[in-house]
Amino acid sequence: MKKKIFLLFALLVIFIISGGLIFAEDAEDYPVEFADKSLERAVREASNKDVGDLYISELESITELNLFAKGINSLEGLQHLTNLEKLDLNQNYIADIEPLAELSQLRELTIGAWEPNQLSDISPLAGLEKLEYLNLSGNRIKDLSPLKNLIKLKEINLWRNFYITDISPLANLNSLKKLNLSGNQICDISPLSQLTDLEELILGNNQVRDISSLYTLKNLRVLNIGGTPLPEDGNKVRDISVVKHLPNLELLNFYDNRISDISPVLKNENVAGIEQIDMRMNLLDISASSKSMEIINELTEKGVEVLYEPQK
Repeated sequence: MKKKIFLLFALLVIFIISGGLIFAEDAEDYPVEFADKSLERAVREASNKDVGDLYISELESITELNLFAKGINSLEGLQHLTNLEKLDLNQNYIADIEPLAELSQLRELTIGAWEPNQLSDISPLAGLEKLEYLNLSGNRIKDLSPLKNLIKLKEINLWRNFYITDISPLANLNSLKKLNLSGNQICDISPLSQLTDLEELILGNNQVRDISSLYTLKNLRVLNIGGTPLPEDGNKVRDISVVKHLPNLELLNFYDNRISDISPVLKNENVAGIEQIDMRMNLLDISASSKSMEIINELTEKGVEVLYEPQK
């Protein structure tokens, strides 16, 4: 009798434990709630489930999500799409990106392009070590330090954030190929000297005066320091001697600066490889017999298109 009781007790224990294990496994798969209905609709479309609860397991197959201009205010719930590799959040109403901190598989992330996003805190991005492409344009970002360890980044767009002054956190991102920093308040660009793989650099509409530190960027193909002809909104570069040290240049834009000497361009060892130079709104003497005009004519003969009218 005792043996039977013991056997029944043992079977009961096994049943309870097994049930507990099943329950624990099931507990990992639960319904996800989204605070924003527009976000929920987009996720439902991506998961091919129009009605009913959305479970964690049903979100695992989503690796790309296009949320462009969906009117989204909150990203709560998005943290459960842990296999996302590509995410487009352009043209929404996003100020808080905390849920993105859990998306460790992200390779491409776009949050911006223009209004109405008002993002200022990008600290949730600090752990996204697989990121290769990042577009944060048209926001209100000041502090770039959360990006300092994202060494796989190949392209960053920080256009028109207005308040960025310190770019030193970008100094160690040695994989960068393209960098857009236009429309900010940057004066010191010396941290960029370490980005020796950089091929495209856009710095228009900042407060840059000295570009000599760029001499190490031997792979540069595009150098854009041009801006708009507004007194309070533009670079004031005078000396472009650095261009003679950059053998792979193809496009140069110095629109609206303070340049009076164009001769360094002619001294570039691969000057014939330069397709276009925009020197409009500078301080060049373009009278018929001037030295600047002589150089412009020589560049033109080498196949370089030079835009030089008007001058200030």
